[in-house]
Amino acid sequence: MHRRELDRLEGKGRQKGLTFVPAQIYLSKGRIKCEIVRVKSEQVHDRRDANRKVIEASEAEEAALRRRSRNTC
Repeated sequence: MHRRELDRLEGKGRQKGLTFVPAQIYLSKGRIKCEIVRVKSEQVHDRRDANRKVIEASEAEEAALRRRSRNTC
């Protein structure tokens, strides 16, 4: 792609909250090619919710392990 094409795509992506991510890089006829994919970026609150769920699951697992270790003695 030419620089102007990249700039145009970047501008459109920013308006809609999209991010461009390289999906695949390969060689073709002595040139490096890169497939670019548009993805919707996560919002900050979405990441917080996901992190909270992971933390809660790990805390529940730790509590279960503690209960098991007390019962086996």
